[in-house]
Amino acid sequence: MGRSKKITETKYLTNEFGVTIKVCCASCQFRQLKTEQRTCEKKKRAVDSSEVCLHWKLGDRLVNAGKTKGKVQRRQYQKFLLEIREKESRYKEMGLPIKAKTLDEIHAEFESKFGSRFRDLGQ
Repeated sequence: MGRSKKITETKYLTNEFGVTIKVCCASCQFRQLKTEQRTCEKKKRAVDSSEVCLHWKLGDRLVNAGKTKGKVQRRQYQKFLLEIREKESRYKEMGLPIKAKTLDEIHAEFESKFGSRFRDLGQ
């Protein structure tokens, strides 16, 4: 297997929502975080967050960064979501059958009870 050439100059790109992203291991689709260790799915070894190689591909989460155009979720929604996920986790630990709710289901439930999950920033 050939070695990949390490790219040393710092590069940036802008996604379709105008967010500037540094091209490095931290923004790569192939990075994996296992406990405190960052590894590369392609290289099969530990890597530094600022490292970048020819395998680099923009991570899924960063492709959509900025899509919500600065919307901020309400603290009440964040607590609501956390309570649901903690309850699902407890049921799972007790061996009880539970189907985890999708985020879309949680959004709909919250909004039917409390209105929008986003804060009004007066924009």
